[in-house]
Amino acid sequence: MKKRKTSLADKIFVVLNTLFMIAFVVITLYPVLNTLAISLNDGIDAVRGGIYLWPRKFTLNNYKTVLTKQNMLQGAYITVLRTICLYTSLVILWTSHHISKVMRNTNVHRI
Repeated sequence: MKKRKTSLADKIFVVLNTLFMIAFVVITLYPVLNTLAISLNDGIDAVRGGIYLWPRKFTLNNYKTVLTKQNMLQGAYITVLRTICLYTSLVILWTSHHISKVMRNTNVHRI
């Protein structure tokens, strides 16, 4: 099999594209990892600041507190219910709108 010659422009593109993708991944993942580190750290210690990628005082008490409070679970339930109802309604409206546009543009007899 012949090896394809790569031009200087192709090599520059590959290098710059790789650097851009690495920077994009770091910029995207850092806030998520920082939030996870803060959530896994002791609450009082987290207020001091200075937590970046690894918690200073590892604990799961924050998750225990959130998951045992009744109002937090109720809030999550309401959020999921609203999301399902909203998107179901939007899909039904969008579909019916497009079906009506198709029906207007065809010679199909309406019932």
